[in-house]
Amino acid sequence: MAGPYHGYVPVASSACTVISRTMFHQLGGYDETLPLYGAAEPEFSVRAWLSGYEIVNIPDLVIYHWFRPRPDYDNFRSPIRPIMLRNYLRFACYYLPTDLLHRAYNYFTELMPSDFEVVLRTLIETGVWNRRIDLQRRLPRDFSWLVRQFSLTCSTAVVP
Repeated sequence: MAGPYHGYVPVASSACTVISRTMFHQLGGYDETLPLYGAAEPEFSVRAWLSGYEIVNIPDLVIYHWFRPRPDYDNFRSPIRPIMLRNYLRFACYYLPTDLLHRAYNYFTELMPSDFEVVLRTLIETGVWNRRIDLQRRLPRDFSWLVRQFSLTCSTAVVP
């Protein structure tokens, strides 16, 4: 397979994911606490890798997708920015080691200062740390393994 990782990719594209129903359910499906838009595919992909599965890109498979014009995309994303922040922070809280989690907090605090504290408080109230502990206990690999597997830099691992 083509590419630096011989076809393996850290995150599956949501528009092109093919997975058996059995495997999808074994992995627990998409995290329903990540509503609407943003971070569901990366979270599912990371959980799959850390569970021992592999994600492979098949370059010969042709998928057509219509990308929104940039103004339409920006208009769509603008009102849901707090939801996206919540999803990104939830993902970070689930998987990032403490040092990278602090970097993610700093990044998102600067990016969305008016929403950060409210979103973090909501995550705490909805059990994000219990989910982190459960994932750490259940998954045979940790996020550091994924970083090493794909030779990702710390800055790549933090920025969504």
